Amino acid sequence: MNRLSIIILKALSLFVMGFSVTPVFGQSAGAGTTPSVCLYSQANFGGNEYCTETSTGFVPLRFSAASIKVSDGYQARLFRLPFYLGQTADVSGDVARFSLFGNSVRSIRMIPIEPTESSIAPALVPILSLLMENPVDPDDLDGDGFTNDFEIERGTDPHNAADYPDVVKPKLNITNQSSGLTSLSELVLTGSATDKAQPYSGIESISVTSSRFIGTAFSGEFNQQTGVFQIEVPLEFGDNQLTIAAIDNSGNQTEIVLMLTRSTAPVIESVSPSDGSILTDASFTLRGTIRTRLYQNDFVVQINSSQVVTTATGQADVYEFEFVDVPLDIGQNRFELTVSSAIGDDEEVITVRYLPEIVDQIGPPKISQIFPTDGSVLNVSMFNIGSSIESLAGPLTVTVNGETVLSADQQRTSFNLNRQLIFAAGQTLTSVTIVAEDSLGKSSQLSATYYLDAQAPVIVLDQAFEVSPAVTSVDHNSVRFSGSVTDNNLSSLLINNQSVSLSPGTVPGEYRFEFNVPLSGNDVVPVSFSAHDRSGNQRSLEYLVRNESTVSISAVLPPEETVLISTDGVAMVQVVGRIAGDLHDLTGVAYLRSLGAASAVALSVNGTLASAELSVSDELESQEIVYELRNTQGEPVTSDTRRIQIKKNADVPLEVLRVEPANNTQYIEPNTPIEVYFNQAIEVDQLVVTVLETLNGKSYLNGDPLGEDFIRAQGYVLSDINRDREPVLGQVDAIPGNAGVVFSPSRNYGYHADVFVEVSYQEASVSRSKFKVRELPTFINGSVVDQFGQPLRGIKVSLPELNRTTTTNGDGGFTFGYQEGGEQVLPGGSHTLLVNDDFASTRFGTIRTKVNLQRNRINAIPRFTLQELDDTVPFNNLTSGGSNTLLGGDLVINLSDARAVFPNNRTSGPVHAQFLPYEHIGVTAYQFALPHWLFGIQPKGIKLEGDASLQLAIPKLRGSYDYINTDVYEYVVLLGYSVDGQVVEPIGVGRIENFKVSSVGKLHLSSLDYLGYAVVLPILNNDLAKYANGELSLPQLKAVLQTQNSSTTD
Repeated sequence: MNRLSIIILKALSLFVMGFSVTPVFGQSAGAGTTPSVCLYSQANFGGNEYCTETSTGFVPLRFSAASIKVSDGYQARLFRLPFYLGQTADVSGDVARFSLFGNSVRSIRMIPIEPTESSIAPALVPILSLLMENPVDPDDLDGDGFTNDFEIERGTDPHNAADYPDVVKPKLNITNQSSGLTSLSELVLTGSATDKAQPYSGIESISVTSSRFIGTAFSGEFNQQTGVFQIEVPLEFGDNQLTIAAIDNSGNQTEIVLMLTRSTAPVIESVSPSDGSILTDASFTLRGTIRTRLYQNDFVVQINSSQVVTTATGQADVYEFEFVDVPLDIGQNRFELTVSSAIGDDEEVITVRYLPEIVDQIGPPKISQIFPTDGSVLNVSMFNIGSSIESLAGPLTVTVNGETVLSADQQRTSFNLNRQLIFAAGQTLTSVTIVAEDSLGKSSQLSATYYLDAQAPVIVLDQAFEVSPAVTSVDHNSVRFSGSVTDNNLSSLLINNQSVSLSPGTVPGEYRFEFNVPLSGNDVVPVSFSAHDRSGNQRSLEYLVRNESTVSISAVLPPEETVLISTDGVAMVQVVGRIAGDLHDLTGVAYLRSLGAASAVALSVNGTLASAELSVSDELESQEIVYELRNTQGEPVTSDTRRIQIKKNADVPLEVLRVEPANNTQYIEPNTPIEVYFNQAIEVDQLVVTVLETLNGKSYLNGDPLGEDFIRAQGYVLSDINRDREPVLGQVDAIPGNAGVVFSPSRNYGYHADVFVEVSYQEASVSRSKFKVRELPTFINGSVVDQFGQPLRGIKVSLPELNRTTTTNGDGGFTFGYQEGGEQVLPGGSHTLLVNDDFASTRFGTIRTKVNLQRNRINAIPRFTLQELDDTVPFNNLTSGGSNTLLGGDLVINLSDARAVFPNNRTSGPVHAQFLPYEHIGVTAYQFALPHWLFGIQPKGIKLEGDASLQLAIPKLRGSYDYINTDVYEYVVLLGYSVDGQVVEPIGVGRIENFKVSSVGKLHLSSLDYLGYAVVLPILNNDLAKYANGELSLPQLKAVLQTQNSSTTD
């Protein structure tokens, strides 16, 4: 038999015993005496029956093997010492009225009652509950987690675990809209609503209610299969709070609240002076108005891309702007006015003409650059010229080559000239003269000469290739094209769209070229030529070439046009070719074409590479290397070529090709070595590298002696340094090949030092250069912890104004500046620092603060405490222009005469309020008015404009308000957060009424980061009342607090 069966049998036997037997052990109650209490157990008592006759009747229980009998005439009561756990279970009833809570029951007490015939059977339930490891809960008979009474109330079967109430709220999502500005009069909201599959699940309705249409619910289309809905909602001007509600078939409801502010796009009006005005002063003031329902911070006005400040007027929805002392150029001036916003833009162009009253200040007409420009070479005999002409004094008269094209009678002060010119037959040159005269008789003249070239360049190849579509077959991996291009006005030659180097030919206008084209496999390779001259004429040719060979060898080294320096009449060159295909019975060779195939040197094959070393005489300045594969008869099968240049060592002076760091470069790191590269190999022992350093300022120095132990060592310390061309010692090492050296300094250069480098060879200076070491870096060190002081890893930290972002490490630390290059030094000054911006980590709140950085220094900023958000507290929408109730009424922020400005410049949005002990907030508080707790508002950085009021609930202490004596404490000091001072400080006074604190008097509330109050000494009540009545200012109140605390301390 299994254990459960044994337990049940024991329970049934006890049931029978309880039905027919009085207590077996112990004495029966005598007259006038208290009946004895008797239990027996088999657990941990050696099998001996146990009976107590104590008046308390408390007995320890061990559930795993205990058997307990509730005899006739007794009732059972469970205890969890020292507190009462359940109700009395009267065995005379028909249902056991207590529940077991696992192993939390520590004792049971039997209390005698008057016995009845029907008092025994219900005892079976508590007996079984005590005997089984997973006790039966009489209040939840089917074990589905819902009490019997709740299931009966909700209409489900308390005896069926598969039939249980639906208490899960539906999921609601809005896909096309968030809170913010809009210009729409009607909004179509789309989203989805779904309900978790379970008994009685399903969406019953989706509706939207609006704060502007009280009592009206808007509904729309809803697809039960997909959960997608679409509802059209009207919007009124101003704030519209929309509540989208999804209700399932069991009445569970989910809501999303959107705050939409309907407004009109801003419009520019009443601009002065008007478009086309003529002004006589050298500067003027541009004025105008903007008509919009938007707040002033929600639109931007610009004039020629410069932002202009707007101010409110006495007229609703009208703002004015003014651009003072705008300088004018003589003649026409153009101004672009724009106003932009999130819901629309407007623009207006104003053109004014400045004509000074003094005639001598007015210049002659302006003739802009003529097109085509003077000296242009054209390829057509008929063309148009164009120019813009403007008069600064009255109507224009314009002539072209003496012919009037615009007369003063036409009253034009500006003119766009477009005139046709023709080269005379047989002529290749023509000219034009434009004369412009104003009403004062002042004139301007512009002349231009043009040349005609209608002939395209001529391309001639040295090779006998046929033009496309004919295909030229070769047996090598590349083909060299050479030839000439002739044109007296040549601009460029392109081969396969690559620019080709040209050299002068033997006759004027002729240019020589060479170009090597690699051939891939046996594919037909097109080779296109395109020659252009400066007049726009073009000549194009195309050739098709194919390598017929099944094997290939292609040149790898040396690179094309490599320059070799000979010594004693000879230069050695390493040749390398890449081979492919079936090389059976083939050998590779390389030779100089000038020496012929008989001078070939065998190539050594290693995998797909074949190499050899050639000796090249310096008798010819240009040589061609031939790479060739030959068959067993010595006949060439395929080949490739490379051209090289040779110069005699005696003819080539030693030159420094490159110095790194290069001359006049900046932002060099202080440990950078100096590299010098030459055009030929050198004798390193004849080379001298002189490095001098000039620095007058601060840098890091390591003053520790060699061998200093780490306890005493100070490391690098910021020190004052004065060096004037001080030598920097170092070591010079040759780069392989001896064509370059590296100078490694023995110490770091100072930050912001000027370093001078001179390279001498054989006692002659060959190079001088200098560079600038980067300035001292700016470092930032900080850390982020939670309210318990534990470091937080992976938290986003950013400096948005500097475009820098990082995350905290495992110790909660973060840094900026350590990996920045010399050109990216963090600037000093005040900068915004964001911690966990946009709730990047949803577990925590945000921090928005200012940090003051000292440029070129290590900045250790205070530790930041990031609040963990209480996920049981929802976000609520906070709106300007009304009262906002948060935390179920514990915090009320009245913004009826104020406006909240969020970090994104919106005036409404979701906020999270949280009750926090002062020691958890991690910011400094005003020492003469310390709070015990504060309300923290997220996101951080919400600013306040205007007059607001507060109401804060006073928390209970140990469930009571006894600690607040309202007869003694009538007023408290209200506290808020100062962003500039980064301190929680007094902002006003609050009066205690009905265990709530309400602000009275002027409230200097500029930030919503933290809100709270401080209880001060009762003797200050009169001073707080004076502030509430306007008899004290906030600075005076602070002075009273400081004075009283100081005197109390003394």
